[in-house]
Amino acid sequence: MQESARSLWLAVGGVVLVFTVLACMVSLLSWLGRQSETQRLEYRRPALLEIDVQSTEVVLQAYESGGVSVERQLTWASAKPAAHEQWRGDTLRLSMDCPAGPQLPGCSTAYHVWVPADLPVSVRTSTGAVRLADLRGRITVDTASGDVRGSGLGAGDVSAVGGTGDVALAFSAVPGRVAVRTSSGDITVTVPRGRAYNVRAEAAEGVATVAVGQDPGAPATIEARTETADITVGDPSYAW
Repeated sequence: MQESARSLWLAVGGVVLVFTVLACMVSLLSWLGRQSETQRLEYRRPALLEIDVQSTEVVLQAYESGGVSVERQLTWASAKPAAHEQWRGDTLRLSMDCPAGPQLPGCSTAYHVWVPADLPVSVRTSTGAVRLADLRGRITVDTASGDVRGSGLGAGDVSAVGGTGDVALAFSAVPGRVAVRTSSGDITVTVPRGRAYNVRAEAAEGVATVAVGQDPGAPATIEARTETADITVGDPSYAW
């Protein structure tokens, strides 16, 4: 009986060892075969910029120019990520994805995009973080598990769906309408002081803190909803 148990444990140990060695070999091959490439592109100004990517970090930053400047970093071990650009009328759509099928780990991409500050933008990514800086046009963001962070945002309408990631939006000007929703990510919306806002904050299983002047009839609207996280609107340390 003891000999049988010993044989079983030896067999199990052998299987674990084989899988461990295979995993190490895959990691080594991925590291040895790792490649990267930086691409830079310029586009004329569109009426709307759409970015639809997977597992990609996206940074959108305003700058004084009439067009759109794109820098993308591609990293891969076996199959190179595929990039696509498409014009639909006056809408420019940028997309990027890692090829389907078996491949070594390490396929990833990152976008850094400079746009006119007032250009409407739409970003959709599965697991990548999204960063927004100094934009004042209409913004739409949808990410399943990446964080969304915005700074110096202007008076344009902003809609953000964060999934399991946190959403933190800081406005330097009074926004028109802000709508944020997450399932388990914290929501923070910072707006200029001294103004009243129409705020609707709902945290099903978290804490909602609203530290701004409130007026149901105010034109500036902030809607924030989350299931299992917290919501903060305004600066909690400021006495209104």
